[in-house]
Amino acid sequence: MQKTAIKFIWSYLKNFKFLIIFIVVMMSSSRLLEQGAQYYIAKLFEHIAADVGQADYWQIAFVLIGISAFMEISGGALQLIGQFFSSRLIPHVRSLVIRDVFDYVNKHSISYFVGEMTGNISNKFHQLQNGIVDFFMHSYGSIHDILYTIVTIGILSCINWMLGLGMIFWVALMIAQGFYFGRRRAAFAKQTTTHQSKANAEIVDSIANYAEIKSFANYKFERTNLLNILRQWRKAETIEQKNKVKIMACMEFSAIISITLFIVINTGLLYWQQISITAYIFALTTFNRLSWTSFSVNWAVNNMTRILGQMNSALETLALDPEIVDSNQAEELKIKKAAIKFNNVAFCYNNNQNILKNFNLEIKAGEKVGIVGSSGAGKSTLIKLISRYFDVKEGFIAVNDRDIRDFTQDSLHKNIAVIPQDVCLFNRTIMDNIRYGDTKASDEEVVKAAKAASADKFIEQLPNSYQTRVGDRGVILSGGERQRIAIARAILKKAPILIFDEATSSLDSESEKYIQNSMKTLMKNKTVVAIAHRLSTLREMDRIIVMEKGKIIEEGTHLSLLRKKGRYAKLFKMQSDGYLPA
Repeated sequence: MQKTAIKFIWSYLKNFKFLIIFIVVMMSSSRLLEQGAQYYIAKLFEHIAADVGQADYWQIAFVLIGISAFMEISGGALQLIGQFFSSRLIPHVRSLVIRDVFDYVNKHSISYFVGEMTGNISNKFHQLQNGIVDFFMHSYGSIHDILYTIVTIGILSCINWMLGLGMIFWVALMIAQGFYFGRRRAAFAKQTTTHQSKANAEIVDSIANYAEIKSFANYKFERTNLLNILRQWRKAETIEQKNKVKIMACMEFSAIISITLFIVINTGLLYWQQISITAYIFALTTFNRLSWTSFSVNWAVNNMTRILGQMNSALETLALDPEIVDSNQAEELKIKKAAIKFNNVAFCYNNNQNILKNFNLEIKAGEKVGIVGSSGAGKSTLIKLISRYFDVKEGFIAVNDRDIRDFTQDSLHKNIAVIPQDVCLFNRTIMDNIRYGDTKASDEEVVKAAKAASADKFIEQLPNSYQTRVGDRGVILSGGERQRIAIARAILKKAPILIFDEATSSLDSESEKYIQNSMKTLMKNKTVVAIAHRLSTLREMDRIIVMEKGKIIEEGTHLSLLRKKGRYAKLFKMQSDGYLPA
């Protein structure tokens, strides 16, 4: 994705350059026809003042009125044609921007989303898609205004060179003001946009965590945080608005001075008989319209620089290069069974101290491996690396003796099903959430997966059964119910690699019983990696790995590790209710 606003805008508009040229031609022709109508109206006034015969008087008057009316109607028709095609173009460009930015943002690694607030990313989305539309509207309007101005200056110069020169001076003054104030406004707009994004991010974050705010009775604390951000936003926007008022004042003052001078010059030329009454009236009406046209162009330039400032701010967040990218030679991973191998792997977060160093582990196809260890031992890091949410610093991770970097990330993820501790569900129906494991699955296949996950009974008791919406993050369901939905989703996915990330650590005994039965069904013929603090989940594992400080210190079956009376046995004895100490 392009890094600067101008390049970003051009990357879209260049694909419609002929349509945009057509729209500009239609709008410009409309303005020129309207200008022609003004000329014949001026001619009519001159005719009215002339001493002609009665018959010729009405004949010429009707001809002038007819020509003027024809030009006005034709100009209006061309303007409607331009607006029609513009109305078709704008929604199309907007949808393309949203699609492409969505695609690009989803290429980022997990670390990008951890570092950015959801509300901020969403706000930047809106700034880009609204910005490109607003910029287009201002720019194509300015283009046909500029063309209209050039032609009008040419006409006035033909009438009298002094009129043309005066108009050139006026337009140059307005353009110079536009660029001078525009640069300052862009800087102010960028600051305002930054604070606006922070405020929106704070609001979204508070709404997403409303339960915690309620439970800790911290509404006033959150309100104070928001007010502090709003104070900064208000300060930045006040400065921007003050600058806007200064711009308006300068433009108004320049307009008044210029119009006054033009009227004086025009009247003097008429007095000294350098121009006709038609030219006099036409010049006055033209200058009045052209002054507002120049004013409009000036204001459009100011708005475009403001929009560019906002879009550059958005691109600083959204157009970052993805940390993890597929190589040009990356292949699709297509497997039915999976063996996993860590070979001399070293890894650290943000160039800090290594979490893993010279780490080696082999998991056979179809083997079920449990991982135990204290917090910070590197358990969760292992499963993130298997999914390639992060790239290793040294060594490699292989699936079936092939480096996972040889495969596309999408195809790798399609072969891995993850059951996390905190299951995230979409605010959609139960049916849609389970079908997320295989978006092409039929309703019957979804129901079958739910039954295999022991989820069908509670689903059928819901108000609308499988068509019940679960609310944000599945709020209407209990933790155990969300876990069973996640297991049903994983069953439907049919991935050869299965990862449990402390999937039962927060469940009560009854829920755990249902989950364990579902897990047995799910684990058949899969390569399983399970992290758990609750040992009941790991007793069925073929092998248990005990980790400390990024190293394997013990491994074996549950019973063999107990007989060794080492770290695992010590942790087992320390249990009071089935949990390992964190």
